[in-house]
Amino acid sequence: CHSSPLCLPSRGAGAKMHTTQKDTTYTKIYVGGLPYHTTDASLRKYFEVFGEIEEAVVITTGRRASPGATDLSP
Repeated sequence: CHSSPLCLPSRGAGAKMHTTQKDTTYTKIYVGGLPYHTTDASLRKYFEVFGEIEEAVVITTGRRASPGATDLSP
């Protein structure tokens, strides 16, 4: 985990894919339980190994673990 720009803990964090049957041009992945120091850039870099990232956003709530979302191109 230390060599990665974003370390997702084995417990507490989770990712859920969301696709619609109408639109197959991208896949949105919601990621919960992100560390407080996670940035849009580090979230993007973490998921780039899976494909082109259209958007990576960390929602800052002021809480310790914030949610985020990424959009992957097919």
